[in-house]
Amino acid sequence: MRTARQAAAASLTPALRGALVAVLAGVLLLAVPVAARTGMGLGTAGDIAATLLAIAILTTVQLAVVLPLTLRLRWPRATGMVLLVAPVFALTVVLSVLLPWPFTTAYVIALLAVCAWLGGSATAVLVAWRKHARPNARTAIGAAAAVTLALVSGAWLAHDGLGPDAPPAPRLTTAFEAISHAAASARSTRAAAAFHEGEAVSADAAGDAAGDAADVLFDVRHIVYGSGTPQRRGDYAAGGDIASRTVDLRPLIRGFGGWKAWAHQRYWGFGLGETPLNGQAWLPVGEGPVPVVLVVHGQHATGSNAETGYRYLGELLAGHGFAVVAIDQNFLSGPWIAADEGEMAARSSLITEHLALLNEWNDDATSPFHGRLDLQRLVLVGHSRGGEAVTKAARFRGVIGTPHDPDVGLAFPFQPRGVIALAPTDGMYNPTVLPGAVRDISYLVLHGSQDSDVDGFLGNGAYQRIRVREGSGHFKAAVYIAGANHVQFNQVLGSDDLPNPLSWLLHRRALLPPGEQQHITGLLVAAFLEAVINGHDDFRELFRRPPGTGDVSPPPRYVTRFDDDGTHLFDTFEEDTNRATTTAPGGRHAAADLTVWREEVMRLRDRYASPQHNRAVQLGWRDGRGAFEVHVPADAIRHATATGASLVLSLANVSTRMTADLTVELVAADGEVAAIPLSRFGGLAPAFGDRLWKSVLLERFMVRGPEQVLQSYEIPVHEFRAANPRFNPATLQVVRLRFDRTPAGEILLDDIGFRRRLAE
Repeated sequence: MRTARQAAAASLTPALRGALVAVLAGVLLLAVPVAARTGMGLGTAGDIAATLLAIAILTTVQLAVVLPLTLRLRWPRATGMVLLVAPVFALTVVLSVLLPWPFTTAYVIALLAVCAWLGGSATAVLVAWRKHARPNARTAIGAAAAVTLALVSGAWLAHDGLGPDAPPAPRLTTAFEAISHAAASARSTRAAAAFHEGEAVSADAAGDAAGDAADVLFDVRHIVYGSGTPQRRGDYAAGGDIASRTVDLRPLIRGFGGWKAWAHQRYWGFGLGETPLNGQAWLPVGEGPVPVVLVVHGQHATGSNAETGYRYLGELLAGHGFAVVAIDQNFLSGPWIAADEGEMAARSSLITEHLALLNEWNDDATSPFHGRLDLQRLVLVGHSRGGEAVTKAARFRGVIGTPHDPDVGLAFPFQPRGVIALAPTDGMYNPTVLPGAVRDISYLVLHGSQDSDVDGFLGNGAYQRIRVREGSGHFKAAVYIAGANHVQFNQVLGSDDLPNPLSWLLHRRALLPPGEQQHITGLLVAAFLEAVINGHDDFRELFRRPPGTGDVSPPPRYVTRFDDDGTHLFDTFEEDTNRATTTAPGGRHAAADLTVWREEVMRLRDRYASPQHNRAVQLGWRDGRGAFEVHVPADAIRHATATGASLVLSLANVSTRMTADLTVELVAADGEVAAIPLSRFGGLAPAFGDRLWKSVLLERFMVRGPEQVLQSYEIPVHEFRAANPRFNPATLQVVRLRFDRTPAGEILLDDIGFRRRLAE
């Protein structure tokens, strides 16, 4: 009697054998790149081995359960199909765990079905050819169809996508130079010279622009520091240029133990009880004490040295007088630690530990950091989860302990002047012990329209929670950049937000080249630092004025939202659901001839249309008719009459195809009207409609419309007075939007108020 193995082998026809070989090859092709990017905490080789082992175990379990039944019932065809389907099912289950996307299963089955069809057809033709027989018509047609489908599918997956090429990079360099040359400080002008086209220039050439050739650029010294404990990274294990110490993170990550902790320690060479303080520093030579910029990476594959990917920021900023330190948190990556409620607390705690260590070295006469650091002028920069971590760290000021253990202190003893978040997460850690809002700090968040990892502009949540106190000197800004994605804020993480096979579905044609995205990031970060640390308020112009105004031509594709310490908002639409009332008491709304008028929660573009932490009013019109009025509360009128006052409001175009324009009017009590076209101070461009996915059906399933991103506008009151000299701001009664410049459209309106320049 034949054994079960022999019976199973006999049930496989040549076509099924070819299909099985092709499926197994497809499993490897799909599983290996996914495992290499998941960051399970075992390193690249360990992650791949663990993934393939899981697939093998699941396949074996299926065969052990199903094959005996098919053999006993003598279903040879069923036996062959079980052998073929088992690895497919195992792979889809594993990938659906590693990549929690609803279309993963169908996508993987489709890819492996093509592999099976191609392998089976090719084998059938090959067997016939070896037997010197002519393949029957069905085999020949099937083989031709399989080859055609494979070629077409492969070409489509390999292609970057259809539609327009990548958008032109925002022309920030021109604006940066114009602002810099207008600034009074030599530091501002030398920064502009060095930032020209993202390249450093010689001291003489830069001096011609700055008027100070002797004090333009600094040489940069790169310093590596590590604990010297056994670990994966050789430069840190050797202690680097200066030896650091270890800290104990076990009280923060309590759920991490057993085999997970054992595997983690085996790979990294240390446990959480002896977590090393590793970092990369870039210092300006011969300058000190200088401001400190601490950079924190997010969660990435454990095989990546993510902190080294911010070298472009380190060299750029250190060359202009800032000490930049990028800290190592790669050992916190991976689903086991990331799933723990203490992961974000641990990231924030490490920020404190590194700053405390730098503070010690600053006082140590034997340290290369001695006397070089000014921690009173501190800015935190974070990317992805690091972007949330630096914001949480700022909120930890005054906090006594963690939510799960009040005896574990998390107080942040430093007072950062600013926080910069690059495509941050938000809401991954919301302990009740934290205060709701962050105050007395400046904030900048950057996000890209092609981000398919953090696929909604989550940084808007932190933007809403940060409160800028009047007269504090702080500001907050949000910049949404066309063509930027998630990983390209980092130099070593590649250019695809998602691992294969999902990255094959991304619409990469709309993606900015990595160098351009990093160039833009460097300009914006440098401008923020110049404004926040060095007090050059002229650099706020990059964030305050809309694209397309001033000397920037052609208009760049980015959106800026802005609020500062001189802004008084009387209407934010956050107070209630009554569309007739303003946020500040005493005001009211009115409308005429509108097709849409409703207050609503703004939405992210993710497939769930998740709510933003913000409300706005949506207004629609047609036939060039319609108006929306805000009767200004009495208390707000005094802000309109202040020296240098401007009307501020935020708008977003709902349409992805049509530019919108409208007339902004101020109406006095005596009926005098001062009217100005919005387009004089920046056009209302179409909403970002760039596709994330090559498939239209997939785009409709994964993306719920374009991202709702507000653009801030500022119109000086003196411009209204120039438009109508009889208009008196002291008798202002109504702010009116008249929709008479575009035949039809819909917009979102938010944050209406007045801004006065406090630092003239």
